[in-house]
Amino acid sequence: MNSYTHQNEYLPLQYATGFYPPPDQPMPHSGYGTTGVEILYNPAVFVKTFQGDFSSSIRPQPPTPADNSKLGPQRTRKPRPHPERSTKEHPIAIETLRIEHSPAHTRLIENLPSTLRRIIESWSGDTSATQSAVLERMLNELDDDSRRTIDSIAYTSVPFQASALVRLLDALCGPTGKLCLVVRNGSQSGVSSITCNKCKASFTRNAVQAYAHHMITEHWKMKVFACFAAKCGRSFAWTQDRDRHEKTKHNAYRKKAYDSVVKQQPEPEIPQALSQPQQVYQALQGYNMLEDKWEY
Repeated sequence: MNSYTHQNEYLPLQYATGFYPPPDQPMPHSGYGTTGVEILYNPAVFVKTFQGDFSSSIRPQPPTPADNSKLGPQRTRKPRPHPERSTKEHPIAIETLRIEHSPAHTRLIENLPSTLRRIIESWSGDTSATQSAVLERMLNELDDDSRRTIDSIAYTSVPFQASALVRLLDALCGPTGKLCLVVRNGSQSGVSSITCNKCKASFTRNAVQAYAHHMITEHWKMKVFACFAAKCGRSFAWTQDRDRHEKTKHNAYRKKAYDSVVKQQPEPEIPQALSQPQQVYQALQGYNMLEDKWEY
């Protein structure tokens, strides 16, 4: 095969590269063990020749460490402590979980007189164990026949006899009730006074809370507000005393329902008209920036 035939065989490659060597003049040596003509005219040689050099030039290199010296001293994040430990930087947030009772105790609590139900749900501790203990002490005030009938209805009655259970539990309240006399101020929810039928003590200010504390601590000798720390074992008669103990001794606080409500509310947006401090001050004083007038 002469030089002219060799050129015609690779005319497409010549057109693509725009390189047309003289027919009888070889290309200079390429440095890769082949001549320039072989690289240009033979695609296999072309790819094989430059593949190794290209791969070596793009080999990934390990990243160089960032120079943060110009950013000043860097703060390191402190690890959070164990859930039952606390520090001044990381106090423990105690979640108040929803209390679940057994089906029988749920029936009993839901059919109690409203005042006694409030005592169980709000002033008898934060666990099902303490609330169930207070419920049992209430039921023990009834006579034996009433207690057996109540247990049979709440635990085994099918279908459930709600009216019969309500009638038996109503014996706990009233002028001749086993526990207390409740006087309302004309509405179903408002309570003006509660009188203890055991000692005739009367409560008018925060009547439900005061009577609950009186009955549970004075007559039943129970402390139903327990510290959250299992190893502590302290219990208190007042929820305020328990919360204060957890804060001072364990650096812990109980999250209130109000906290979650506040966090869920979006941040109030500042109107576009209130862009300057003077405009914000005037708006607080009663000046309507949008209508350009004072409002009194």
